[in-house]
Amino acid sequence: MSSSDNLLSIGKSGSFRVRYPLPVPLWEIPFPLIRKPLNPKQAMNILLTPLQLQTLLSYAAEMGAKLALSKTGHIRPYLKKSEAFKRYGRKNVEHWIGLGLITPRKDGDHSAAWRIDRMEIEAVSKSREAMRYL
Repeated sequence: MSSSDNLLSIGKSGSFRVRYPLPVPLWEIPFPLIRKPLNPKQAMNILLTPLQLQTLLSYAAEMGAKLALSKTGHIRPYLKKSEAFKRYGRKNVEHWIGLGLITPRKDGDHSAAWRIDRMEIEAVSKSREAMRYL
């Protein structure tokens, strides 16, 4: 494997450079910081410090553990809407629902409780934390 094929390399300053191909064309990503569209086959280089890499890996490990626990039946795969309000804040949950980031589901027609997929809301929460702290 050549050095250009590596997805992870360590720079001179001890920071990590992660290189990965983009799953969607860059011009479809709604970021105001991107000025012009690049070639979609071009990879994006992101410079990460060891602390940032550690934080991202810990988030990924936590999400993997929760997924394994929900698949084995040790925790429920869904949260009630009121439980999600308590954990993540009413304003946040309603905002994420409004943006379409999470989808509430209802079992019955009349008085059934609204449910939210645990992994869906965890992914939104963790990505928000990562954007804030990294």
